[in-house]
Amino acid sequence: MKKKYWSIIYGSIIIIFFICCFINQSHSSVSTNPHDKQTISSEQFLIEIPYQLWIEENNYCLNLYEPIEGCYIGAYILANKYVDFDIQEFEKKVQKPHSTYMYNLKLGEPFPLDWVLDCTSQMKVPHIIIHPPSHLFPYQEHLLEQTSKEFGEFFIPMFVQLYPNFTDYMGSPSEYKNFFQTASRIFKKNAPNVSIVWSLPVENLYHSFLYDPGDVSMDWIGIHVNISTKEQEKNNNKDILQSIYDFYITYQHRKPLMISQLEIAHYSTKNHSYYINETKTILKEIYDKIKTMYPRIKAIQYMNTYQKEINSLNHTYENFSITEQPEILDTYKNLIASSHYLENIDVQSNGEVYPQWILLDTPIYYLNEKLYVSDYFFAQPYIQTKFNNLVKKPIIIKNQKLYSLESICKDIGYKLKMNQRKNCIYLTFDRS
Repeated sequence: MKKKYWSIIYGSIIIIFFICCFINQSHSSVSTNPHDKQTISSEQFLIEIPYQLWIEENNYCLNLYEPIEGCYIGAYILANKYVDFDIQEFEKKVQKPHSTYMYNLKLGEPFPLDWVLDCTSQMKVPHIIIHPPSHLFPYQEHLLEQTSKEFGEFFIPMFVQLYPNFTDYMGSPSEYKNFFQTASRIFKKNAPNVSIVWSLPVENLYHSFLYDPGDVSMDWIGIHVNISTKEQEKNNNKDILQSIYDFYITYQHRKPLMISQLEIAHYSTKNHSYYINETKTILKEIYDKIKTMYPRIKAIQYMNTYQKEINSLNHTYENFSITEQPEILDTYKNLIASSHYLENIDVQSNGEVYPQWILLDTPIYYLNEKLYVSDYFFAQPYIQTKFNNLVKKPIIIKNQKLYSLESICKDIGYKLKMNQRKNCIYLTFDRS
């Protein structure tokens, strides 16, 4: 009787097992594109792997003063009396020479010749931000001719950042673009020694395309990042880092990138609070990521401002200096000590062809020992620009389209290499 009882139980278990298998298989069957008859019997092997995907741009021409690799470091020191507004005093504190130094100028104001010559005598490259003569009447084209001639007179290497806060000026986006294009053209004619920077505020990143003057009108693309104590209180560091990442993904394939102005407040007179640890953390996040993840960011300039008025009504000031608090200064010194951060400007490589690596913001899937990507791959700005005619047939799993990465590489003439130590996949140009 016992034997019969256990036989019934054993048989029931086998039947239940096969029923479960059948149900699982029916739910895991793959719908396929009618033009692609490939069938996947089960999706249990489909996993998203935490790898970065990089593609080689093998035909990239370096822009004016763009280094082959590495990142220039620069600073603004003209609003910090505790370094005597002096290059040597600043570099004594940070213990490393910087490539560039910054100056603010309104269009039409006298050219700062003494300051430029002081920079040049110390082998520094001036980075001059040109602001409108008036916010109500910003686009005064008649001032461009004389100003550009002054910038070109001594043929000194310089960066010129034109009209950085485009939403602050009266007028439409088209007026801004037209003026920027005109200014760039006049500067290129009268001051070919000047590298033109189009820079955007981080808070305006997601509609910056409205003000984009086009590749012909610029040599570099920048972003300026201001992190106030209000942002520190909100613990918005993740949002700032995400914005820098989005900026990178959007513009990396077009021009060399720079963080044209970085300023992080560690003290406010409003509540007399310090944010030392928060400042150290965000500094480390940004400078480390440039070194390890953002090879196309090729310049970063810190705004070493001692006191900056945040609110004129209640006279609130914030301190953005990296040279005042020992902990912040030590953090900065350690970060820039890396050989990735460059002391001198490359004035010779303009126009030379050097491969560059482009980061693709797309998930990667592993299925039956092969790698796949989704539609996100084809939505990448670089892919849309470089391979806009690429058409692939997908396999479909639960309404998600997947494309063989190996097949894509074959079609575009690339090879696939995986680096498991770095968790990276590289698509390299097939030179065979």
